[in-house]
Amino acid sequence: MLYSYTQEELRSICRNSIESFEVWARRIIHEKLTNTYGADYFDVDIGNNEKILNADHYKKYQHIKHSNPERCQRPVDAIFIEALIYILCKEKLYRTLFKDVLDYTYPEGREEVKEFLNRLIKPRNPLSHANPISIRQAEQILCYTNDFIDAVKQYYIRIGAEKMWNTPRFIKISDSLGNDFYPPEEHTISATFFMKNFIENHSFHVGDIYKIWVEVDSSFNDNEYEIKWRYNADRTHKKGSDNEKEFSLIFTEQQIGSDAYIECTLIQKKAWHKHKGYEHKVDIRFQVLPNT
Repeated sequence: MLYSYTQEELRSICRNSIESFEVWARRIIHEKLTNTYGADYFDVDIGNNEKILNADHYKKYQHIKHSNPERCQRPVDAIFIEALIYILCKEKLYRTLFKDVLDYTYPEGREEVKEFLNRLIKPRNPLSHANPISIRQAEQILCYTNDFIDAVKQYYIRIGAEKMWNTPRFIKISDSLGNDFYPPEEHTISATFFMKNFIENHSFHVGDIYKIWVEVDSSFNDNEYEIKWRYNADRTHKKGSDNEKEFSLIFTEQQIGSDAYIECTLIQKKAWHKHKGYEHKVDIRFQVLPNT
């Protein structure tokens, strides 16, 4: 099946799978560490003058946290995939926090988790440097990421938290300005992610074209959810093409002002929803200026 994809399609599928793995890993790590060590878990002494992260990971964490605070809403958002795997496989943490979560997929224990998750590191490097990726590397990424996500999903089902966590969500939004957005985990009643702050320094003019792409957690099949687009044009609310993962808009004179918007809503095909009629929503606000 993978042989039918172009190299760029293969790379896109693999990047999405890695990002989905990170979403689920960050989620379970943040939940477990917060409940055990509090909100500042990376700065806490967990015994014998030891921190959760080793010296190298902690130094990188501090740098990212201070250099990009808007993106790092939680401590776990400021670490790389290598540190995520380090935490999941750290003997003390695995035994007390993660064994119950991961036993479903990794019955042989911590060494099995460490072996298979570390296999994601090598094929991930070509994805980060625009290098080709082999079919075998793609197979490994898809297999090992899905195995991990299945374990976490089964854990949430087992503890009765399926409706809270086992729902599709946007994991990345990109736009034609060259921005990449990573919606934070939502812990409030609203899952709407406002992106105004990210583009507030950019003003559009009549005739400009703006395009946006969304990525959905790849552990959910496309036939499990719907994507709906709305935007305002001529001061009315209009629908875009549904179930598309990209949307473009040419700004007109009727949109001049500071209240132009594009809204993208993710809705699972089930009788229940995490929020009122939807699972996740992206709401982009910007201003459109007249041509001078």
